[in-house]
Amino acid sequence: MQPVTISKYEIEDLAEIGWEQYQSLFRNRNNGRLIPNTQVWQDGILHMMVNSLGCKGGEPKPDLPAIGFFGDSSVMGPNVTVQNYPGLVNIEGVQPINCAVEASEIGISADIYLELRQKIDFLMVVVHPGWHNLIYNDCNEQYWEEKLSVFLDAERVAYCTIATCLTDECRIRGLDELLTNVTDQFGFKKLKDAAAILDGNLFAFWHTMEHSLKTINRIMDAIERHNAFIREFAHRHGSLLIDLNTHLRPPTYENIPQHFWDVCHPRPSAFPLIAEFIQGEIVSEVSRLIKDPSVKKRIRRRRLLARSIFGKIATRLRKSEPGKNEHQHDIY
Repeated sequence: MQPVTISKYEIEDLAEIGWEQYQSLFRNRNNGRLIPNTQVWQDGILHMMVNSLGCKGGEPKPDLPAIGFFGDSSVMGPNVTVQNYPGLVNIEGVQPINCAVEASEIGISADIYLELRQKIDFLMVVVHPGWHNLIYNDCNEQYWEEKLSVFLDAERVAYCTIATCLTDECRIRGLDELLTNVTDQFGFKKLKDAAAILDGNLFAFWHTMEHSLKTINRIMDAIERHNAFIREFAHRHGSLLIDLNTHLRPPTYENIPQHFWDVCHPRPSAFPLIAEFIQGEIVSEVSRLIKDPSVKKRIRRRRLLARSIFGKIATRLRKSEPGKNEHQHDIY
């Protein structure tokens, strides 16, 4: 086995190097993937870690079946801290792998799955479609159907509804009463300060979008439409449904910022809550699969088959480019 070279970067001043240069340390802007074997440190604190698979987190254990989590930044977690909720899912006999990448629309997530399935024995995949196919990029049901169907060749699939802190009251009341006017996270010198504010007094809207009632209603309509599709799709294909949106819905208007630092990103302090819920939704099915002696053979055969055709897939992926829509920013 060849030794693995890990690229370790030590950041002195986040504001000085700029946000784009910081992201370029661990994310390839040409293909939208995380750069394997990368670590970012500051003041002796590890803030970002990408393993050899190009996934956020440590190295997976060999010969242990995996639960793969796919999605965008709402699943990957903030890129200024190693924290993420997939890593907190703890079910005996399997390991969670956070395969999500910030700014990924669902087509990129599907391609990442096609890449990783020839390297990982996925016992189950958990798919959170993300926010990048709601009001920009491909937002039609035909595209959702095509890309979500890619995951169906896994042994078992669970599809998540898209979670938001927006409530029906926001359609009329807006968010002006809750949004905070705090130092922009891009101006921080220290990564720990940028991470801390996500559990502090920050509550933003959605990157640079204006937070008018028109925009709020447009986003909420899109989420309702997409989640209705997810429910029907999961039912039609006999897949598991994890209703994150219902579980994380704030009980009152005043509670909107409790578990979210903007309308689409949960606070790190909410990660244990999310992991516990997802774990409870899938643990019985995972336990059943682990006890079935034929499953391990099937998922291994599936990986070997995927590896045999990976050359064709890789050729197609090399020709693909990330979306260039003006709204597809690198949001946490």
